[in-house]
Amino acid sequence: MRRSSGGDSKNDAVLKRFLGGFGNAAPNGVPHHLCDLAGCCTANGSQALYYAWHGITRFHDGVSTVNLFLNRASPWMDVDSYLPYEGRVVLRNKQAHTALVRIPGWVELGQVRNFVDGKPMHPPLAGRYEIFEGLKPNNEIRLEFRVKEETDRYTIDDKEYHVTFRGSTVVDIDPRDTDAKDYPMYQRDSMKADKAPMREVKRFVADRIIPLGTY
Repeated sequence: MRRSSGGDSKNDAVLKRFLGGFGNAAPNGVPHHLCDLAGCCTANGSQALYYAWHGITRFHDGVSTVNLFLNRASPWMDVDSYLPYEGRVVLRNKQAHTALVRIPGWVELGQVRNFVDGKPMHPPLAGRYEIFEGLKPNNEIRLEFRVKEETDRYTIDDKEYHVTFRGSTVVDIDPRDTDAKDYPMYQRDSMKADKAPMREVKRFVADRIIPLGTY
């Protein structure tokens, strides 16, 4: 989020303290008074993030399963996603002899191009999972596909919104709510570019995984 023209130093200071929290909002904005942003939403929303992170890739008996095309470093395989800018995902193998890679529903299976260490591959399919076998440490799997940009209509609280997606990422919502004091969301014109911005980061690999349902 970025501050709207109607923001003020008092409300911006409160919002900064709430960074990383969860709460009630309109489809495309957060109320400036923040009175509804508290309580159970933050606790449960944080757990939901862990469930999503956990599900990006899992590992059992030498088989790495990649369920989501989101960035994650793990002891068995790293996932590098260029979405929503480019239809490209790179998997850097560490421990797996087999990888099961789920292709999202918005990607046409017949149009996915697959490479292992730069060489074209035609892996078999099991449902929407591509199967890469005989992997060695340091093998690099690359998948390339077209990123669709589509607009769907949703009716929320008797109001129709047009939601624009690039792949599965929301990049815009129309119409915009008119209260200039609210904090707008999904102002993502930069995500409509066809080249992913790159920067160097230090990645964290968890040394243990907390089982789902522990908390």
